Amino acid sequence: MKTRAAAFIDGFNLYHAVDDSRQSQFKWLDLCALIEVFVPASQFDLVAVYYFSAYATWRANAYKRHREYVKALQANGVTPVMGQFKKKSRTCFSCGAKWETHEEKEGTNIVRLDPDVAKEFPDAAAVNDALRKYLREKKNSPGTST
Repeated sequence: MKTRAAAFIDGFNLYHAVDDSRQSQFKWLDLCALIEVFVPASQFDLVAVYYFSAYATWRANAYKRHREYVKALQANGVTPVMGQFKKKSRTCFSCGAKWETHEEKEGTNIVRLDPDVAKEFPDAAAVNDALRKYLREKKNSPGTST
């Protein structure tokens, strides 16, 4: 029996590693083909490839290219999980000028299940359903507050 596997790609770090390498042809990397190098079909059942990223909406050209890349990933079976960049206010220590910058994404979460728990929850839907049920029960229990 093959081992089930899933791949989780941090798009922010992947992009910057490729950009720093100055190998621009890798900016349109086929993530499924890359994962298959490390997760051979003869040994693993690759059940999902997730791409975690966020759009730099304030950079029009980059935003357009990134949306196109995400569409290409989806067409190839990759599931994008898109968050947002955090806005951060900055102040110049010399003159006091203020401006806004953007930091790495937020709003995307990954949780690793221990093997005994994973046996009971085969996919994300099962985990989310159980957590929602827990939250409903907690909310309706006397003496608890949310």
